[in-house]
Amino acid sequence: MNDNIKTTPKPTRCKPGDRARVIAAYIPQNVGRIVMVIRPYDGKEHIGPGSWRCDGPAWVAASLGGGVTAMEGDDSVGPTVFVAVFNDANLQPLHDDDGGIEDAATRNNKLKRVRKAPRLAVQS
Repeated sequence: MNDNIKTTPKPTRCKPGDRARVIAAYIPQNVGRIVMVIRPYDGKEHIGPGSWRCDGPAWVAASLGGGVTAMEGDDSVGPTVFVAVFNDANLQPLHDDDGGIEDAATRNNKLKRVRKAPRLAVQS
């Protein structure tokens, strides 16, 4: 093998500072959670209780609005944590103005301008 050949790292979907939606996870309860990407996970450090299975690039991320469920070493459901590790492929970055949290039904229903309601006369 030629040691002089440099390999380019695979581009990641997320970057530090991104908000992202969990779109796939080993623990199904974590799908749909919104997280803040903090930094790359090097695979060596221990992040909180539980264990993290990483296939490819991964991120240390903070849960926004509720904890995420960690795995135990035997792949069973573990404790709830607020800082976790997620595979890059399992996160969908949110870059739009509303945080990407609106759903398809809301997106398809345009808000209509309504007239002000008439004031009701108050009788004494």
